[in-house]
Amino acid sequence: MPTIREALAAVRGETEATVAPILQALQAEGFDVDAEAGDAFCLLDVNYLRSHLNLRQLTALKAAIKSADAGTSNAAAGAPAPRRLVDSVAELHYNNDIVELHFSDSKVSYVDVAGVVVNRIRLWAKTAMLAAVEKHRARAPSILLVSGLVKTGKSFTLEHVVPAVVAELLRKQGEKGPLAGMDGAKAMLQDLLGVLLRWARNEHVPMREGALEAAEDVQDRTHLGTLGHAILEFLEAVEVPVLVLCDEVQSLFMPTINGKLDMNGAAYIRDTFMKQLLVYGSHTMLWCMTGSSMAQTWISLADMPPNGYMVITSASAVNLPASYRPEHMSLVWELLKGSHASVVTLDPRLLELCPPSIALLTVLVGDWINAGCPEVAAFVPTFMRTKLIDESLKEWKLGLEGMPLSQRITVLDLAFPDVGARIDTDLHSGLQRFLAPYLVRKNDGCYYFRDAHQRQIVQLLINEDGTLRESWSSAEFSASLMQKDTLWNLLRLGESADYLLGPHASRRWECQKPPAGMDEFKANLQAIADKTATKLASDQGGVVLGPQELWERQSWFQKVLSSKWNDRDRAKSKDYKQARCTHLAMLVFYLRLSRNILVHGKPWDQEHDIRMDVIEVLPRVLGQSLSDFNQDIAVVSTGRWFTSLAGMGCGGREGCRQPHLHCVVFTCRMSSLPTDSETTETAEHAGDEQGSGGGGGKMSGWTNELTGNGITETIKSGVGRLKRGVRGAGVIGPHGEMGAEYGLRTPRQAGSRGAPPEKEGGGGGGDGGESRASVGSRNLPPFLPRAHKLNQRLAPRRQ
Repeated sequence: MPTIREALAAVRGETEATVAPILQALQAEGFDVDAEAGDAFCLLDVNYLRSHLNLRQLTALKAAIKSADAGTSNAAAGAPAPRRLVDSVAELHYNNDIVELHFSDSKVSYVDVAGVVVNRIRLWAKTAMLAAVEKHRARAPSILLVSGLVKTGKSFTLEHVVPAVVAELLRKQGEKGPLAGMDGAKAMLQDLLGVLLRWARNEHVPMREGALEAAEDVQDRTHLGTLGHAILEFLEAVEVPVLVLCDEVQSLFMPTINGKLDMNGAAYIRDTFMKQLLVYGSHTMLWCMTGSSMAQTWISLADMPPNGYMVITSASAVNLPASYRPEHMSLVWELLKGSHASVVTLDPRLLELCPPSIALLTVLVGDWINAGCPEVAAFVPTFMRTKLIDESLKEWKLGLEGMPLSQRITVLDLAFPDVGARIDTDLHSGLQRFLAPYLVRKNDGCYYFRDAHQRQIVQLLINEDGTLRESWSSAEFSASLMQKDTLWNLLRLGESADYLLGPHASRRWECQKPPAGMDEFKANLQAIADKTATKLASDQGGVVLGPQELWERQSWFQKVLSSKWNDRDRAKSKDYKQARCTHLAMLVFYLRLSRNILVHGKPWDQEHDIRMDVIEVLPRVLGQSLSDFNQDIAVVSTGRWFTSLAGMGCGGREGCRQPHLHCVVFTCRMSSLPTDSETTETAEHAGDEQGSGGGGGKMSGWTNELTGNGITETIKSGVGRLKRGVRGAGVIGPHGEMGAEYGLRTPRQAGSRGAPPEKEGGGGGGDGGESRASVGSRNLPPFLPRAHKLNQRLAPRRQ
């Protein structure tokens, strides 16, 4: 058995200098490079060294591992028969939603809900196998793309599940099957010709006589056309069907010179070489691809010339889930606990704080153990920032940095359920194909990301102007991604419920027609209220209480009611006792109280006394996970009523004096809420029956100037009233002509660009109705990040 150093040195084309970085990386992982290459080295997963080695070095390491595993170095290897796929991959065993991969000395569990992933791979494999033996076909077999968002298990699926499924089909066909001799080699392609030559020699691939030598003769040529033709000829000469597993495929489309993209070379690779390779290339090559930037991969496929057969329309894709149900996360958690039981007891907070991603949970647990099992509350935010967000930036940056700003802004719009984007007209066709499986379509034809943690990731990565962020503060990770998304959905739900069903709503709907879908919204809230009532009543020991008494007896209800941000509602609560005689009315009241707290600060801002139990109390009472609860309220608060509400007219009824905060407010990003030190105005608290709480006195405000659309927003924190000076599409708000009634400046009244109104009229009771503000000249972090989008989209409905 050769030593590790000898196995690396024996790889064709490697020298002492080129293997030195590989040896250093192995030594850092505890390997004795001068000892025999034993089982530990042969079982090494090179993906763990990706951060230390480049693609060429990883390929050389793989070749050395294969050589050592065979028991001899490449230099001394003879020419045995090629190793068959059926002899070198795992066998599959099925157990409901779990697929077990049985290797010769270990077993790995793979969660595949309803068999969606395996069945999709199996379908592709069947059709590709038939195409591989039809030598007179006009095109090569369809490629398979293992597609998915960040941390969805793409590489594991490519390297282990795909070959196992293909081998399973081969075993069923027996020795007489068309691909019984399929080779088990894997190719990671960057310096394509050099990698392919090493692959052919190391795996003893049967080829036409003289083909290997002919390819070696042109290896040192520099002309793109010569090299590309040589590679295509080389692959055509392979005489046995080969399953080619290509990871990090985006690198193929992005050749660089001195660290910068080679534009001419990239165009040749995409339009000529890859188009020829994937569409009209060798019939014996079954291509299966994935990469860390599937956005860039899909964009490149879409940008290929449309003549002849189009790769993007003919490609098969297995779209890995971005998130999983709690029961599947719990199942994986139990498997992880069992596999690590002899080493450490896993802290359950790892599961609680991790987004519902199986791949991410697996990596999180492994890194936590390797770090010495530190305090989970401190470890998880650091992990999310250094692992998840940094990796997400690399995923999106490759695909988006070369795209127009409009494309990045469209992707950002997808991260806000109440804004969304029309992907058929606003999004690049490659991004459409990539993102479509992970989006939800709304009634207005717009789409948004289905998964909460993916929404938060995109919000953290892209600025409001479409630029990509490069750094983040630690404060942005003091709450989990799921907690952040739930905060905004709960805030939106509270605002919506209070406006549509609050104590003053009946007067509002006397003067105007309720928005379409309000009955559906009310029914959804009624279901939540009924379930909550059942849970609360079951804890009373048989004592029958009325709705108001039952809710007010709860400690969590009293805690929210006693907040300083709810002193006005607390003082007036007796005036509305008769109006709150049902569980639905009490739920609406509690959502309003929660909204008043959540709208006043960041969850990490202790000065504002925002506690996470405000976000988590209802799912705890309902017996739901935070993820399920968040998904439910996101659906409830983006129903049909949403789009119709924005274009309604108030009808001029004097009793409806208080303009509610428009639904655009609900889309604010947690990372963009300014602190008190960032505000440039103060205002007297103007009280009324519909105010958002507050304790009077001086209050800080938020100012946001969206100069590109001529919109200046001044929002009084804690007041619940909105003053707008708008140019262009008209007033943003649920009341079509709200401006004149409430003393707001309309476009005709505004004397200068973006000038804020001097007086706010129409205050209904309390401390009067006048408040002055001076708006600073600098732009503050936006409180209404997608306001201009809704303004543009809803303007036609207001005419």
